Amino acid sequence: MSFRPRRTAVETEVMLRLVLLFQANPVALSDPALSKLIDEALRGEDHDWRPSPRALRRELQRRSASELDLKAVDNGPRVLPTDDSEALP
Repeated sequence: MSFRPRRTAVETEVMLRLVLLFQANPVALSDPALSKLIDEALRGEDHDWRPSPRALRRELQRRSASELDLKAVDNGPRVLPTDDSEALP
């Protein structure tokens, strides 16, 4: 059994920035397109870690699935209709 180590704060920050960049300017989910997105996002920055296109694709799919679940559940604040006939004395 292999265990995947948890991400560091820097890795999480980089991945979140990439996800937000992808959401703002979607590209194809192919390795070359995602690799180009990663290269452009990290250009000029000194990071020890660079995600693979596969890791970014998994993160995008994971976030999309969780966002869809949240959208299905969260329909905004629920306001119950008021009916004076059921008011407490």
